[in-house]
Amino acid sequence: MKRTFWILVVFVYLLPIVFYASVFGIGIWKSHDDWAKMGSALGGIYSPLIAFTTLLLLFRQQQFNEESHKQKMDADFIRDANSKCESYITLAGAQCAKIEKTKLVEFQGLLELYVSLDTEDKRFNVLMKLNTHFRPQLTSLARAGSTIHHMRKSKVDLTGQVSDLRMYAASLIDIDLLLSYDQFHRFYQNDDSYYSFEPSPDEIERIDSEYQKNKS
Repeated sequence: MKRTFWILVVFVYLLPIVFYASVFGIGIWKSHDDWAKMGSALGGIYSPLIAFTTLLLLFRQQQFNEESHKQKMDADFIRDANSKCESYITLAGAQCAKIEKTKLVEFQGLLELYVSLDTEDKRFNVLMKLNTHFRPQLTSLARAGSTIHHMRKSKVDLTGQVSDLRMYAASLIDIDLLLSYDQFHRFYQNDDSYYSFEPSPDEIERIDSEYQKNKS
């Protein structure tokens, strides 16, 4: 693309000389008047052409600066979001490690029970138990999960980072507990788009599509 652009520039700049030479000829004239006529003709053509080229270069430079700034902002955003989420996942893993395995089973059971209940009163009672006995674990999972959720919704492509963070979370916390928390959060917030530790249907479809493409 750049090569084509510069070839076009050279062609446009040579074109006036070619036209002038084909009509009036070109050579080493003895008359100052002939030189003046050629200079006046070519100067009238090249002055606006050079000005226009300068504007194009300034515009391209501005575009380059904006692209560089956006790339830097995106890189900073990715680094900060990834670092923050890693910290939240580490904290969630530490909080879950503080309680016995039987308590973790109880925690997961309450999350799944909340989703299965059909009345607000019953769900409220389960929510009170969660807040009373597992508030640190619930809060830390919420922070980590919400960060991943927002990373998925970001305009910046964070697919690779989200996948790595999910694997990191699964290495510290039981995967079934993470999936149960996702279901609980979707139900509690009434948000079908919430997928943090669990891949969404759209993500699964994209992964399957890429797999089939690579397979073929």
